[in-house]
Amino acid sequence: MSEEKLEFKSTGFISSLADLGISATEDDLVRETEIVSFGAGHFIAPWSASQCRYFMTSDDYITLNADVPPEERIPPPDFRYRTKTDKFMHYYLSHHWQEARDASEKVELIINPQQVWLFQTPTTSIINREFDADTWGETIHLHVRKIALQRARGAYSQNSRHPYNLIALPAAVAAAAQAMGLNVAFDISEVVASDDDRGFEWDDETFKSHFGDVDGDYKDAIYFKRRAALWAALGEPDPLKSVPKDTLTGRGKPSSKATTSDQLSACLEITQGTWKRPIWARIVNVQADPLPGNDYGFPILTELFKNEAHARHVVAQEAAERGEDVPVGQPALPRQWASSTVTDFVNFLKQFNGEPAPIAAKHAYVHDEDGEVHPEDTKAVEDWRAYHPELSA
Repeated sequence: MSEEKLEFKSTGFISSLADLGISATEDDLVRETEIVSFGAGHFIAPWSASQCRYFMTSDDYITLNADVPPEERIPPPDFRYRTKTDKFMHYYLSHHWQEARDASEKVELIINPQQVWLFQTPTTSIINREFDADTWGETIHLHVRKIALQRARGAYSQNSRHPYNLIALPAAVAAAAQAMGLNVAFDISEVVASDDDRGFEWDDETFKSHFGDVDGDYKDAIYFKRRAALWAALGEPDPLKSVPKDTLTGRGKPSSKATTSDQLSACLEITQGTWKRPIWARIVNVQADPLPGNDYGFPILTELFKNEAHARHVVAQEAAERGEDVPVGQPALPRQWASSTVTDFVNFLKQFNGEPAPIAAKHAYVHDEDGEVHPEDTKAVEDWRAYHPELSA
């Protein structure tokens, strides 16, 4: 990959990530949801994302306080999101370390507070594959842990360093660069391929050659070299830089990890803060880490789309290339609701369950400015009622 600075190309559909609503502070994620195990594969959907501090505990604050006098109750943390499995509670708090540590000290921890990049999307929003809502639940909820690349020893050293720093981060940077029209790429083929397609199985030696070892010797690893080549193509000679220009530390000092490259900085914005609205993207879910014996998966953002129409075009194109029918996905949002979320539209239509479709369409402003409800408007309501179980005629 050339190290000379790349220019924006006409193939890009945004000039910066701000055009997609990235690098903002509004919060669109689900506060409480069930965690469900998902198989390997990729999901094209409108994704929300946020930076959080995460910890896992066998205690639930609600259960702990059930039979306790009010003056003895443990105050629950001011969590942003809470999820649960059969045995454990998962709390996601603000990005601030102290708040997460204070909250976690009140319960018996399974995992100490750590920084994660969290992705969510409603299950019904997926457009590239069939889904079983009863099995998957209402929300797909995935995160990747963010451990410093240079952190070589201690808890979560080897088995947490590579997923974000050597796979998810450079893949997201490449996706952002491509959306801006830059001719770059990042190869994750070994991570997403089956053993048969990959040509080898993951063991200690193949893992070390691709990602480095527990002693922190990663600079000769294949994926670090790929990251270095991508960084160089975006004008950054130091592959250890990992945050946008002018980033400050928690103490208000310039971060030593801040890039000096305008192009890399623009792409790294995708990893910062909370996206102000769901963004159409392709997330690859890796079911099992390449680290031998580590069964934890993680999400990889590999492609951004301009809007729903762009995403559906790509899904149809890929299905045609495979000789398959386009997956049955949710209907498109009516044009008057194009800037809203699926959840907002569905919740609005629920108010008119039992009403004839033309009446519901008129109430939902699914009609022309003159107020007339046309056949295609009625069909939009009928399509959503047929697709979504919570809506009924």
